[in-house]
Amino acid sequence: MKNIFSKNFFLLFLYILVSCSSPETSKPVLTPVTPVTPVPPVTSLTWTNDSHLKALYASVKMQNGVEVGTVGIYADYPLYHVVSAQDEGFTCVDDVSRAAIFYLNETDIGTKKEKQGRLLKLTEFVLQMQADNGYFYNFLQDNFP
Repeated sequence: MKNIFSKNFFLLFLYILVSCSSPETSKPVLTPVTPVTPVPPVTSLTWTNDSHLKALYASVKMQNGVEVGTVGIYADYPLYHVVSAQDEGFTCVDDVSRAAIFYLNETDIGTKKEKQGRLLKLTEFVLQMQADNGYFYNFLQDNFP
């Protein structure tokens, strides 16, 4: 009885093995893909108005004598004079970094000396705010301007 069971099991296994194998190799079905038309690059940002950023920008000297560019965190309406927050100071690394990225992405940065100067001073601010351990001081207090 045990021998018949083993023989039947072997035949069943052999049948499954043979029926699952196919002499044809399966080929992947390739479907055509519609090509994507690339978006043309923006060549002019003439509609960008940086007057508000200019109003918040200030150039200050750090305690070590290095001149840096800052961007005010808060400003009073209607003249938008920069004001300082008690716990935050008047400028911070993240806002200055965003302003630097804005100027870096301006299409006329290569020809506008004013924008180049601001970009350099804003970048210098970020570098000056880096501590010796690699971290950054975030806020600059209002005793600078």
